[in-house]
Amino acid sequence: MHIKNISLTMKSAYFSILVFFMLVVAGSLNAQNKQIKNGDRFYDQMIYPSAVREYERGLVKGLDLRAMERIADSYVQLSNTKKAERWYGEVVKMKGAAPINKYRYAQMLKTNGKYEEARIWFEAYLQTGENPVLGARMIEACDFAVESRQDSLRYKITLEPFNSKGSEFGPVLFKQGYIFAGEYSSSARKVTNLRNGNAFYDLYYAERNPKSKSGIKVDRLKGKVNRRFHEGPACLNRDQSKLYFTRSQYVDDKKGKAAIHHSKLRIYVAEYIKGKWRNIEPMPFNSDNYSCGHPAISQDGMTFIFASDIPGGFGGTDLYFCKKEGDAWTTPQNLGSTINTEGDEEFPYLHPSGTLFFASTGQIGLGGFDIFAAPKQGEKWGKPVNAGYGVNSTYDDFSIAWIPGKSMGYFASNRHGHDEIYMFKRQMKINGVFVDKATGKPMPGVAVSVRDASNQETQYLTDEMGAFSHMGDWGKEYLVTANKTNFLPFRDRIATTEVSPLEDLNRRFEMEGEMVLTVSGRVTDVNSGLALEGASVRVVSNTDESLTSDAKGNFLRKIDADKEYAVIVRKAGYIPQIFYFSTEGKKATEDFKFNAKMVPGVAVLVQGKTLDSESQIPIAGVNVRAIAMVNQQEASAAISRKDGRFWEIVVDPKTDPTLIASKTAYFASRYELPPLDSATRDTVLDVTIGMVPYEVGALVKNIYYDYNKSDIKRLASKELLEIVYFLQDNPAASIQLSSYTDSRGGDKFNQDLSQRRADAAVAYVTSKGIAANRVVAKGYGESGIVNKCKDNVPCTEEEHSFNRRTEIRITKVASEVEPR
Repeated sequence: MHIKNISLTMKSAYFSILVFFMLVVAGSLNAQNKQIKNGDRFYDQMIYPSAVREYERGLVKGLDLRAMERIADSYVQLSNTKKAERWYGEVVKMKGAAPINKYRYAQMLKTNGKYEEARIWFEAYLQTGENPVLGARMIEACDFAVESRQDSLRYKITLEPFNSKGSEFGPVLFKQGYIFAGEYSSSARKVTNLRNGNAFYDLYYAERNPKSKSGIKVDRLKGKVNRRFHEGPACLNRDQSKLYFTRSQYVDDKKGKAAIHHSKLRIYVAEYIKGKWRNIEPMPFNSDNYSCGHPAISQDGMTFIFASDIPGGFGGTDLYFCKKEGDAWTTPQNLGSTINTEGDEEFPYLHPSGTLFFASTGQIGLGGFDIFAAPKQGEKWGKPVNAGYGVNSTYDDFSIAWIPGKSMGYFASNRHGHDEIYMFKRQMKINGVFVDKATGKPMPGVAVSVRDASNQETQYLTDEMGAFSHMGDWGKEYLVTANKTNFLPFRDRIATTEVSPLEDLNRRFEMEGEMVLTVSGRVTDVNSGLALEGASVRVVSNTDESLTSDAKGNFLRKIDADKEYAVIVRKAGYIPQIFYFSTEGKKATEDFKFNAKMVPGVAVLVQGKTLDSESQIPIAGVNVRAIAMVNQQEASAAISRKDGRFWEIVVDPKTDPTLIASKTAYFASRYELPPLDSATRDTVLDVTIGMVPYEVGALVKNIYYDYNKSDIKRLASKELLEIVYFLQDNPAASIQLSSYTDSRGGDKFNQDLSQRRADAAVAYVTSKGIAANRVVAKGYGESGIVNKCKDNVPCTEEEHSFNRRTEIRITKVASEVEPR
């Protein structure tokens, strides 16, 4: 049922039995003959078959503008567009014909596929100035119709086998089939609609049944949905427990002694209980003053859309929506000018993707009603897109319903003379473009494979613009793989649900160049510049690979991505060289080049790892320094990697080298190397250094002194160097140096001696660049005896030596840095 007049075939006649046309009388009533008067009477009662019969008889006797307009409109209501075109063609020739007749004539030409002629008459209507917006839109529609025929390749259309000689439309999926509205020929109810000579519409259920002749079994809905007049179309909620449907309702409009019957459409809801539709209730927004019909409901059941001729809209019938709030529906709101036009918008359908499908005579289309799709954009819907030639034709096409998760469904059309239900299958295009990720340039010649869920494969080769196009289906997933020389293999899954079912899926794919990472270099004598053949080159990550330099001193090794590396170059008689680098985050081919200019000399290579002493977990970022204690100079330094490993070069074994390791939140740690002599030269020593998390107040070190001495001995300087490096790597920490003596000597002498010892330790630490305010010195004399050796107690010199000491403790750490 159209909201305008529930007449004959669903689209041109359905949605309003409601409004009948009162045209201005053109010509004198005295000039009208009896047949034209009879035609007027039938026309006013919307009994169009009788009206055209009487008008045609009367117009043989003489032309009458009003009668010609009415017979043309009657044929429109009867969906006889060819005869409507003929009569409007005569009307526009008449003197005094209203400008709107040029528009109506153009509409019939357009509906009948005569786009070039229609364009001429739409231009003529535009020149009248009556409605320039509508005229311009229809000119654009004619141009669109000519161009859109190429879309026919997108659709495969088949007529459903159960269609009768009457009208069937409004399919809505239910169980193993669908519910539809129509005047199905097998109907036991033979109530006739005088306005078009056809039966009133009922709601039916069509179920696939191999045993039936058509393959489909059709029955009227069970329950009390179908009544005396029109029912349909309908929609279902997600679990199919509620049916929202349209029903025509007649009311009397009494004026004096005459009574004219108007039909208003209303929406009702029924519940599915034990195989029947029961508990039928009207929707709250129905009215005696306007029609509401063609319901649609969202998947979540919270949005309801319907068609109505509520006063104040944009045209004949508009689409309205309301929201569910608790158990009630909000006041209906017009969907606005993006969706609604001066024409009619009807038959809404909400796709699971959120896309709103509907039929319109006012949007840019092919003729009559066309099906459009508007994408969901937040709480609204965007600019509608014509569904294209195939589903749409020059006739009325409407009431679409998609099968969930598939690129197919059903719709109705009167393209073959009356409303029938068709099945459609639409192929969408998956348009891909491959580009080089590094440059963004198109990549021609890429070998592309597209596989669907059934593992069916289609292969393509990208064109000069890097493009390919695959015909796919909405609701499916595809695996796209691609290969090209010097590029990494490509693999990606795409889902066509990313777009509306009427849109093509356009994707840009990026291919990465095949990343080749290498380390290379040349080994030469620093003085002569000559190549050193046979030098040992170790490339160490989580693996340890060795190679040797060739006759030209060159070396080359392919390496892996996302690794930390150390390259160690050694040759007898030369000081080793170490190069550190990382391939983490690298995305393009790169050669890490290191030229080793070897210096003659004696050295020992120390390699090892740093661990947390408690957990034995490797520690990264530990500073490991090789100190030549003969002059207390730093000879070389390394930083441990993520795996805790480090490599260190001890240049001269004669310098009494020692290793000191330090890191934030840890005490410094010292590792004493074994004696280094000719036996250990040009060798590799493996060491492990344990790191202890520091604690405020904890005793860090003891420094011991000779009897009656306050100067820093060589061993004590090693201890103090640990403190220096601890303070360097823990800038928020402060320490206290507490010095003690043994029990020999007077109290004052011992007090002064202990203070001198504390001051000497402070002086050493501050001489290495540590701020004086971070180091507190205090002498405690003989008050800190740690063994039995108090006054007058006989003790050995060794026992007394344990009391001659300076204790080093952490006194505080700034609040912004916390120890581990």
